[in-house]
Amino acid sequence: MQTGSPNLLSVRKYTILTAPCVFAWSLWPVLAISASALPPIFATSLFFGAGFLFYWIFAILSGTKLTFISDTPPLLLVVGTLGLSGNVVFFNLGIRYSDPVLVNIIAYSWPIFTSVIAYFLGLARLNKLAVLGLVISFIGVVVLFYGQIDPSWIGLCAASFSALCWGTYSAVRKYWAASTGGEMAAFAGVSALLLFLMSALTGDISMPNSSMIMVVFLVGLIPVAIGNTLWDIGMVRGNQVILSALAFATPILATCWLAIWGGSTVSQGVVISLLIVIVDIALTVKNTSDI
Repeated sequence: MQTGSPNLLSVRKYTILTAPCVFAWSLWPVLAISASALPPIFATSLFFGAGFLFYWIFAILSGTKLTFISDTPPLLLVVGTLGLSGNVVFFNLGIRYSDPVLVNIIAYSWPIFTSVIAYFLGLARLNKLAVLGLVISFIGVVVLFYGQIDPSWIGLCAASFSALCWGTYSAVRKYWAASTGGEMAAFAGVSALLLFLMSALTGDISMPNSSMIMVVFLVGLIPVAIGNTLWDIGMVRGNQVILSALAFATPILATCWLAIWGGSTVSQGVVISLLIVIVDIALTVKNTSDI
C-alpha cells in the first residue's frame, strides 16, 4: 500500500474538481428507468460492462496503456471489486426482503461509513461540528425517503452491508494514493463479469431492446465511467469527508431529475431534504481540516 501527502492546495483543488461526480451519479435513476424491465443485477452488469468499454475507448484516445487489470495492485482490485459489486448485490437483496424506502435510507448511509472509517484509520480529520453535519445530512435523506416502512432483518442487514461495501472501499482508497489510473476500469470490468455470471446462474437474463441499449451506454458513460472515476480520484487526492457530505445530495438531485423529466412537481419533502443537506455541507466544509 502507498499513502500520499498532497499539499493543502492540491487537496482543495481535487475536492472541487471531483465534486461533479455527485451530479453524474444523480442521473443514474432517470436514465436507467427506461431499462427497468431488465432484471436489476443483469442490468447492472450491463451498466458496468458499458462503463468498462468507455474506459477502454478513453484509453485508446488518450494513448494510455491498455492493461487496467494487470496494472492494478491485487489487494486494491479485490477491495474495489467488492466495494462496487457488493454495494449493488446487497442493495438488490435488501429490496427483495424489506421495504425499498427503508433500504434506500440505510444504503445511503455509506458516506457516514466512509468518514468514520477514514477517521479511525487516520486518513481524515473530524470534529464535533463536522460529525453533526454528517448526521444532519443523513436526516435529510431520511426525510426524503420517509414513508410506510415494513422492516425485515434480512433486508436491514443487506442494506447495511450495501452501505458498508462502498463506504469501506471509499475510506481505504487513500492507501493506494499512487494508483489513480485505470483502477476503476478494472473494478467495473470484473464486477460486470461477476454480476453477469450471477444473473446467468439464477436465470435472470433478458435481451434488451434498442432503447434499453442506448440507456445502458448512457449509464455506462456518465454515472459509471465519469462519476465513479471522479469519485475515485477524489477519494485519493481530495477531502474524503467533504466529498462524503456532498454525496448525500445524490438521492435528492436524482429525485429532482425524476420529477422534472417525469412531469411531476418537486414535493415539499424534497425541498426540506435539500435544505437540510445544504446545511450539512456548509457545516462539514467549514469544520473539516485537510490533511
